[in-house]
Amino acid sequence: MGSYRLLMLLGLLFVLVVLKFFVLDLMLPAEAPSGPGYQPGAHSSSSFATPGMPTLVELGTDWCGPCRTLRPVLLQLQREYAGRAEVVLLNPEKNAAAQIAYRPRVYPTLVFHNADGSVHKRLEGAPARARIVGIFKEMGIQ
Repeated sequence: MGSYRLLMLLGLLFVLVVLKFFVLDLMLPAEAPSGPGYQPGAHSSSSFATPGMPTLVELGTDWCGPCRTLRPVLLQLQREYAGRAEVVLLNPEKNAAAQIAYRPRVYPTLVFHNADGSVHKRLEGAPARARIVGIFKEMGIQ
């Protein structure tokens, strides 16, 4: 009888912990805060885009295998497209503003910004280099 109660308590504790995470996730804003008195800055996704220039923002972590695989490709694109497009590499685990602004569900997440700062496209996962270059061409970057 005692072990049954212990299992019931552990089950209840597990359910409470799971519910807490779901409730917290629902309470977090779906997008960056805005409204009267709010000044865009660290929490605005467009603040990570280079003003007046198309920008690719990569959200990745140090422990993520696909992120580590994609990183050299992005660094190469950073050099190749210098002056025509920016490639920004961010680690949301070390940059809370990036986590709040982009809310990545998986790593890596790639967000392509137009020159005006608006989001052109968002990709989850590690696409091939050709796919990234194709999106750059869609955006008018040669």
